[in-house]
Amino acid sequence: IDAVLYSISQVFAGSPMFMHGFTNTYGLYPHFLEPIFRIIGLSYQSFSLVMALMISLSFIFIFLFLWGIIQNRLILFIGFTSYLWMGYIFGKAISHDYYFQYFPLRTIFPSSLLFLSALYLKYSSKIVYFGSFILYSVAILWNPDSGIVVFGAWFLLLLYLELRKKDLFQLIKGITYHAVIALFLLIMTFSLYALYIKFRYGSYPNLLTMVESIGIFRKLGYMMLSMPLKHPWYLYLFICLIGILIPIAGFFQRRIDNKNALILLTSLVSVGAFAYYQGRSHTYTFLNIVGYMFILMTIFADRLLMHINSIKKHDSY
Repeated sequence: IDAVLYSISQVFAGSPMFMHGFTNTYGLYPHFLEPIFRIIGLSYQSFSLVMALMISLSFIFIFLFLWGIIQNRLILFIGFTSYLWMGYIFGKAISHDYYFQYFPLRTIFPSSLLFLSALYLKYSSKIVYFGSFILYSVAILWNPDSGIVVFGAWFLLLLYLELRKKDLFQLIKGITYHAVIALFLLIMTFSLYALYIKFRYGSYPNLLTMVESIGIFRKLGYMMLSMPLKHPWYLYLFICLIGILIPIAGFFQRRIDNKNALILLTSLVSVGAFAYYQGRSHTYTFLNIVGYMFILMTIFADRLLMHINSIKKHDSY
């Protein structure tokens, strides 16, 4: 608890982050949570309540994401409960460590990415399109290592959808449009945050220090553990590889549909999450990310069942 709560308590007490030497490992999340604690007060109870609500919201986003793309409700139930058990409950039951550094700090934005991307593909909403770029720019400020993965995965999803266009000029035009919007909204979000800090505390934050601690840890090897030769991480990466190959195959078959796009998105997020385990390859760390593997396997199982049913229906004729 203290690793996450300490920075919140200091910001709550009036010390802005990334100014006057005040840094942490996990990003600027305290400044985004501070208004909530100004309203409800900061204590162990209120902190636990906010963390619990964000964790629950992450699970709700994952469930709604699966509900929208999984046709077989039995597979949906088995897949989501597997994700919930192996991705969260099991690890907490054996470690007795709630480890808020991952749930919810590094899960709230990836889970919202999956849900909102499915919503965007279904309705082609401009609000979701522009709002997502702003939201995932905030995600980078909130926590850089997970935020960069979320922002990059959203951008690559849009580029994959552009591959539907057969005209090269239209393809380049679409990619350029997404790139300009992404860069503009990213700069705008960062600038508005810096102006807010300047207005409130009197000077600009040094945002480059957000990634300094990550570089120091990796360079000097603090708390790092080597990846074991015998471990389920092989299966995790194998599942991710399948998830990347499916949309690639869809591209060559000229079948860039929404489900292939969401499989690609989930796989990219899963690969990005794996970097968290790669830096400190402890089994407890792996248990924090393993839930993504069950999300992908749920999608694969539903897709396989649909394929089997279509074969049976075809044979019946």
